[in-house]
Amino acid sequence: GKVLCNSSSESVEYHDMINEISIISHLRHPNLVLFLGACTMQEPLLILSEFMSGGSLEARYNLMRGKLGKPWQPPRQQVHRWMMDLTRAVCFLHSCSNPIMHRDLKPSNLLLSEHDHLKVSDFGLCKTLKKVKEDGSPYSMTGCTGTKRYMAPEVVLSRPDYDLKVDVYSMAMIFWYMCKGERPFECVEPQLISVLASTRGLRPDSRAVRWGPIEHLIEQMWEEDPAKRPEATEILVTLKGVVMEPDAASMVGSWTECSLHCQCAVM
Repeated sequence: GKVLCNSSSESVEYHDMINEISIISHLRHPNLVLFLGACTMQEPLLILSEFMSGGSLEARYNLMRGKLGKPWQPPRQQVHRWMMDLTRAVCFLHSCSNPIMHRDLKPSNLLLSEHDHLKVSDFGLCKTLKKVKEDGSPYSMTGCTGTKRYMAPEVVLSRPDYDLKVDVYSMAMIFWYMCKGERPFECVEPQLISVLASTRGLRPDSRAVRWGPIEHLIEQMWEEDPAKRPEATEILVTLKGVVMEPDAASMVGSWTECSLHCQCAVM
């Protein structure tokens, strides 16, 4: 759930939360965190949603990095399932009768179930495409140091005509993160990230993914020109066509979940 305390009805945080409730209360999909209810009549303002015992994707990677002493790179089968889960969620949002863009996709907003199914959460910045076009103006974001790693150039540059492809750009950065085990632009100063990515074409090294078809897909998804990025439905088709070969580690034995919800090779 989410709780908002000590915030006036005029605050950005309050309006983001009301917006989130209005959007997610009508949405149902296996890869969206399930909305159960909300209390808006008194303080604190709160949203009740299903419990995701696996925590966030970002927390999982941080936990495993701490245990290993280096960036964690999960088995490709696991990464592929997470990519599929995220893409299915975005396909659903973008295919609504009034298409919805999430606008704030990042690893901390992707939550894992007990069985490691990935679901999208945090819809505070969600907006229908129709509403965006009616507004005709860019949007401002609070606390966006982390968000800027995943933010499309057209958003950084405050272009008023951004569309659903902002989510596709963010997905590309998340796919890279899933494969590499590091945040995009890990060594770049946060305040420089959005400037370099939007005006100098800076992107992470796609070759670091070391997975041919996914490298190519990611390069298409983070294209500077939104029109050149594939639709979410096209991404899903591409992912379904990826031939999954066993990882070297998985050749040792079968994969199973342990009590830490990580993937362990079992002899």
